[in-house]
Amino acid sequence: MRRTSIALIGMMGCGKSVTGKAVAKLSGMGFIDTDLAIESSCGRSIPEIFASRGEEVFRRLEEEAVAQAASKTWTVIATGGGVPLRRRNQGALRRACIIFYLWASADCLYERTKDGGRPLLQVEDPKKRLAELLAARDPVYRSLCDKLVPCDDRTPEQTARQILSIFRTCPY
Repeated sequence: MRRTSIALIGMMGCGKSVTGKAVAKLSGMGFIDTDLAIESSCGRSIPEIFASRGEEVFRRLEEEAVAQAASKTWTVIATGGGVPLRRRNQGALRRACIIFYLWASADCLYERTKDGGRPLLQVEDPKKRLAELLAARDPVYRSLCDKLVPCDDRTPEQTARQILSIFRTCPY
């Protein structure tokens, strides 16, 4: 059975949400951002959920959001950076989606996230923490994806066009 949806994975700041919206707009597909779906269902922001309920509760909410998103067809799914770390999420995405890893360097990711309130970067040295997270997660992202798409020096629209070009010619 052909996988009819697109999942975007990668580190915080790589552009999954903005690129996902561009892919959806160019293709006419639906769009789901798992972080926004969680915020909508809980009535709280991701940082508030982390602070009040903890990371483990957030990860369970994330699993529910991924399962629901992956049950849709012809949908672009922008995942949270931690989504690929859980086997249940990996299985849901593999069954339904062509998975694209939006890769960006640690320096690029830091520039894109340094002004935000990212819960995992609320540490003394966020740049170092980001580099550590990338080093730990990169092998998981690479093993899960169908295609790695570098996005350091590209606009979200350029990345979206590349993703659609690959998706339209993908045999699975």
